[in-house]
Amino acid sequence: DGDGKADGPPEKLLSGFNGIDHDHGIHGVFVGPDGRLYFSVGDAGVRGLKASDGKGKSFTSNSTDCRAGTIWRCDADGKNLELIAHNFRNNYMPALDSFGELFISDNDDDGNMQTRICLVMKGGNYGYHPRGPGQTHWHEEMPGIVPKILRTGFGSPTGLAVYEGSLLPEKFRGQLLHADAGPRQIRLYQLKAQGAGYAVDREDIVQSKDTWFRPSDVQVAPDGSVMIADWCDPGVGGHGMGDTQRGRIFRLAPKGSKYTKAKVDVSTGEGIREALISPAKSVRWMAIDALHQMSAQDAAATLKPLASGNNPAWVKARARWMLADCMIRDPQADIGLAGLLDGMEDSRLATQAERLRHWLGEKGVSLVAKKSESGPMVLREAVLNLTDKPATEYAGAFYKAAQAAQADDLFLIKALAIAADQAPMGKEKLLESFFQVFPNWDSKAEALALELRPPGLGSRLAMALANPQLTEEQRNKLASVLATDDSLEAGKATLELLLSNAPESLRKMALEKVSIRLQKSNDALRKDSSLLATVDSLAKTGRQADAINLIAIGQLNDRLDLVREVAQGAKQPAELRGLAVGALGRIGTAEALESLLKLSEEEGTDLFAIKAMGDFLPDNRIAPLAQRALNALKGIVEGSNIGRRSAAAETLAGTFLGGRYLIGQQKAGKLPAALIPQVGRIIRNSSFADVRREGTAVFPAPGKLDPKKLPSSGELAKRQGKVANGQKLWEASVKSDLQCARCHLVGGQGGRIGPDLSLIGVKASRENLYDSILQPGKAIADQYLTHVVTTTKGQTLSGLLVEETPEGLTLRDANGKDQRIAKGDVEERGKSQESIMPANLVAYLSEDDLVDLVEYLTTLRTALFTPERLKIIGPFENGEADAGFDREYQPEKVRDYSASYLGKHGTVAWKTIRPAGNGYIDLQAHYHDKGTESVSYLVAKVVSAEDQPGSLIIGADDCSKVWVNGLKVHEDRGHNAASPGMFKPGIRLKKGTNEILIKINNGGHPHGLYLTIQAEKELKEEPAGP
Repeated sequence: DGDGKADGPPEKLLSGFNGIDHDHGIHGVFVGPDGRLYFSVGDAGVRGLKASDGKGKSFTSNSTDCRAGTIWRCDADGKNLELIAHNFRNNYMPALDSFGELFISDNDDDGNMQTRICLVMKGGNYGYHPRGPGQTHWHEEMPGIVPKILRTGFGSPTGLAVYEGSLLPEKFRGQLLHADAGPRQIRLYQLKAQGAGYAVDREDIVQSKDTWFRPSDVQVAPDGSVMIADWCDPGVGGHGMGDTQRGRIFRLAPKGSKYTKAKVDVSTGEGIREALISPAKSVRWMAIDALHQMSAQDAAATLKPLASGNNPAWVKARARWMLADCMIRDPQADIGLAGLLDGMEDSRLATQAERLRHWLGEKGVSLVAKKSESGPMVLREAVLNLTDKPATEYAGAFYKAAQAAQADDLFLIKALAIAADQAPMGKEKLLESFFQVFPNWDSKAEALALELRPPGLGSRLAMALANPQLTEEQRNKLASVLATDDSLEAGKATLELLLSNAPESLRKMALEKVSIRLQKSNDALRKDSSLLATVDSLAKTGRQADAINLIAIGQLNDRLDLVREVAQGAKQPAELRGLAVGALGRIGTAEALESLLKLSEEEGTDLFAIKAMGDFLPDNRIAPLAQRALNALKGIVEGSNIGRRSAAAETLAGTFLGGRYLIGQQKAGKLPAALIPQVGRIIRNSSFADVRREGTAVFPAPGKLDPKKLPSSGELAKRQGKVANGQKLWEASVKSDLQCARCHLVGGQGGRIGPDLSLIGVKASRENLYDSILQPGKAIADQYLTHVVTTTKGQTLSGLLVEETPEGLTLRDANGKDQRIAKGDVEERGKSQESIMPANLVAYLSEDDLVDLVEYLTTLRTALFTPERLKIIGPFENGEADAGFDREYQPEKVRDYSASYLGKHGTVAWKTIRPAGNGYIDLQAHYHDKGTESVSYLVAKVVSAEDQPGSLIIGADDCSKVWVNGLKVHEDRGHNAASPGMFKPGIRLKKGTNEILIKINNGGHPHGLYLTIQAEKELKEEPAGP
């Protein structure tokens, strides 16, 4: 009634949303140009969500068709509920333009620098789940996963809107506006059509140094200005808030533009048209509501002046949506919509016409018959709507669209993958004829096949990989697909790749993928004779480490003797012997334990064997093998060898049976004093609830500070600390009871249990940092919630969920120890609001130390970037006294990536090398035995958003030199083992592409380097490579 308050009590429209007062619950409800409601739900998920009239499907979040974060639409009264897309993480707010193109932002697992903007395709799977080893954050390497159109890096993305006004300059019109509460920014995303998708240019248009500025939404006002909602809080995320009273609204407009309140009168046709033209969704809803009060015929007459002529395209689109709505309301009325769709020179209107056809069903068959534009955007929508086709026409329409696709049109190919999954005859049946339609393995057939995965792909890939003319990039691409195919045929081909003379990077990838398959107890590859044959071949060709890994993961007991021989071989390299000893623990047989008992008494293998014996102590039932291992470890703890005693105590402390024993020893006063700090720290963070509860009392923390006597976070935030001392505390915590660096990464160094804190100074205010340390359970991001599992044996375990597969799940405790639990052993599971971060860590600090530590954390404001690929050429001769390191070989003078040169062992050319998961660039693996006494060059191409200072973080084995854009920034002549962060020279990055040239030499093995670039503004890889 105009008083600014709701006219009546609230009415329940829809229910079934998980997460009460939850950051990952329901978000962003708005009315689209079609008059329907759109909204998103984060990965808190739904349970029993149905349309308001009870008709249609009941949706519950699961591991298949309604996964993690979701996007929905329904009629304004809650009827005709439809799931649009799923498997986001925490997709905050959909943004829909007037043509029906839908976009959304999505938040990553904290610290992964993977927040994103997505084009939302109907039926799309956006890849957040499942979480597992050997996979990227969004699983975009997997078939059927729709990729992002823009990675926005670090952040807490919130409101998103399409600007369809005229007050702001031309560059804003029809583009996306975005709020991000983490780095405190408002951004403009300029969309450029690229095939069936978009390329995006980002511009940060509003920023603030005020750490309480938390833009949570951005919307267009009736006058065309932009309103920014500021949540105004010291932190963001984890369902917490520091301020429950205040918020702010900011207005973005051209200088001198004063806000004018819109006069809206929807009592006349002209007033309705004016309201529908408004850039504000709220005003447009008033027009839509008024049209719904009219007959369909009268509403159509009101709308037709806007649906054609010289009106802006988005105004025509809005009118056409409502004309289609009139056809739905009154099927008998002569609306005449089809006649308005002639000559659609604007591809956006042509794409909308396809959406209108789908919405109208049988009534819309003729709507797009006369369209003059049928480019990739229209084809994408037609493919997503193939479910409208009769089953008898589905395959023909599918393959016609596939033949029209371009090999490089990623989003059209992804649309075809969605359509294949929805085929009425089933995906496999649909794709049986794929290689009949595409008999030649050209670029289009390859792009489609790698995405669609038709039957018979494994053999085709094996044939394609045999082509000697393939580039290394092409070979990598084909091999990565082969390795993710779950068929037995593909598995055997992957084993062949593992044994081939392919580049080391490919063989390492093949080993990783086979290893993942062997973790599945029902995988057919485990029982195939080719697996043991591969293991034998690896062992005979000097690749014992690969053979041992496969034996351990697959528990191939028939090859125990091979592992035992390496473990007992006094002349074997220490690292290889250690690997073999660890494999004995994973094999887990009586014979393996017998070998471990002997090896635990031998110098060189003793510490490895003691650790491996812990694998025999999985639960609280003392089986015969567990009893033998337990007794052996007890004996070592009670023995006199200090090193073995410490290793045995650490192994026991990480298990249930061992933890109970050590608690008993401490109660009886029998635990050696030197072991008490080490054992206490592990047991206080144990995965096992009973051990942790009793152990905390038996091994109390030696506290310095009583948190109850501290001032409030607000008062502490006013104090200025000493950065240098805070940094020392942080660095020492990797070995101290404080444990910060054991759990968190900073600058690429530290643990991977909690979130990466390299940018925490950007995201968090001082108050928020104090709250996070003093009350770690106050605001916990969803991926850091503690999962609690009770097993069928009555045992309770807790930790972070780091992996879940159909076979089981893995929990990681605060010590970084993983506990694997088979699905059949799970009696009950749930989530705890208790943080895995111990609440008493502050007790190890003085009050001044706490202030200093927070002061240091506020300085952490730089992002880290590790190249995903580099170019490499070599080896060249090093010679005596590192002569080659000082010689200027041709690649040092000029980078010609098509050239080849005379190297140490013959002709060398540029190739591609990829870092391992831990960031290590393994040159020993790349060169095998040809890398000793050598010199190599590597190049990374890094794109910077602007001119900025940064740091190069490098650690190399052996000598290294680095040039950035031709300027030498680093030289080290030491012959040392590589480790992350050995050197950190300052560098200058220019806006655009930067060339980083590295020269490295090697005496003997090992050989490799770590490379990371640190800068405040976002960095990314040059898309096409160097």
